[in-house]
Amino acid sequence: MNINHYRIISRCLVVAFSMWLCMPVCSYGQGTVIVRPPKKAGTKTEVVKPKPPKKSNDKNPQTPAKPQKPSRTVAPAIVHSQQWAVDRILDNMVKVDGGHLMMGDPNGAKEDTSADNVPVHEVILSPYYIGRYEVTEEEWQLIMGNNPSDKANGLVVSKSCPVDNVSWEECQQFISKISQLTGRNFRLPTEAEWEFAAKGDSPAEWQYAGGTDIDEYGWFVGNSSRVKHPVGQKRPNALGLYDMTGNVREWCQDFYQKDYYAQSPETDPQGPEQGTRHVIRGGSFNNQDEACAVTYRSYSTPDNKNKFTGLRLAYSAE
Repeated sequence: MNINHYRIISRCLVVAFSMWLCMPVCSYGQGTVIVRPPKKAGTKTEVVKPKPPKKSNDKNPQTPAKPQKPSRTVAPAIVHSQQWAVDRILDNMVKVDGGHLMMGDPNGAKEDTSADNVPVHEVILSPYYIGRYEVTEEEWQLIMGNNPSDKANGLVVSKSCPVDNVSWEECQQFISKISQLTGRNFRLPTEAEWEFAAKGDSPAEWQYAGGTDIDEYGWFVGNSSRVKHPVGQKRPNALGLYDMTGNVREWCQDFYQKDYYAQSPETDPQGPEQGTRHVIRGGSFNNQDEACAVTYRSYSTPDNKNKFTGLRLAYSAE
């Protein structure tokens, strides 16, 4: 062999050796490519990417709590002020010119009777003001800072319902407060003023405040579902007064006396000088129609209160 042959053989050996060295390296590298990429792909899809959408949904501002906030925070006692209640009460006082009234029930028994609304007698009344509506829960709460109404009764979602569960004595406290706030001498109406305003110069045969159909003018047991209703939903009487028939009964200023009509003075009767009970008028949502008549008399002790009785304000005209 010459030197050229040795060179050729040497080169072949070098090439063969190089190829032998490269084969495990390439095989190891290919194994890495096959095994490791799936690990990277699995890590990204299973752990990282699905979670951010879940966190984003949890922080979504349109959660159920936020749409409910207005209904929880917007309430009449918050929106309105005490001055609003004072202004509303003053704006809804209706002037009654007074005059002659045949007081009592013309259909009442005349002899051997237990009725307390006879005999029919004439009275003369001076001008006065009386509330267009019964005092509402909202007005009482804004003036007194509490709502005594029986929440098991009536439409508790509406504070435009008449206040109830107030005694005659508590009504005097409310009257004292509203008088201080307005400078007017508020009071409960006398029994004669109440009946005069309820009749409203109506014909004698009109049994209820406004007419002969109680369904049109008042809430009573036959149409109320035995709950009170917001004031002013039925028709008013001739003087523009609402709920003089039904809804809640109304305290009067007078002491009660069964035979008072037989000895009542003719001009501006104020009721007996003393007594243990006070007159209640008008009937309630829980009364039969006959107890809602404008001539029907009821009474209770001054400390008694229940879910059937509220009040209407009055004051004398100057």
